[in-house]
Amino acid sequence: MVKDSSPDILIITETRIGGDRAKEITDRLPFDGAIHTDTIGYADGLWILWNSVTVEVTHLASIEQEIHAMVKVDNSNISWLLSIVYASPRFRGKYVLWNNLEIVVANHNLPGVMMKDFNDILKGAKKFGVDL
Repeated sequence: MVKDSSPDILIITETRIGGDRAKEITDRLPFDGAIHTDTIGYADGLWILWNSVTVEVTHLASIEQEIHAMVKVDNSNISWLLSIVYASPRFRGKYVLWNNLEIVVANHNLPGVMMKDFNDILKGAKKFGVDL
């Protein structure tokens, strides 16, 4: 996919790989910038990869379920906020996430893009199992 599309930014979610192993893998890909989140066991994992020749990415904050960065395309004077979210299915994790999102938005008055999986169900009829 990377060879065919040549993206300047690549976002990968649910990697299930963090730490040194994530770095080993992303170092072999054709990107010279990377931000990884830690995984929780074999769950979660977010990566942002980019080519610094065309895109400037400034890491603002991250935890297991979110990465926030400021992005500036080199031929533009416009910076924007990029937030990647893979939310915990548990209420406590969602509470932390929503607080963090409020803080990031309040501290950075920028246009933004949010790529997300909030692990929420839109209709109660689609739900199976128990509340966590």
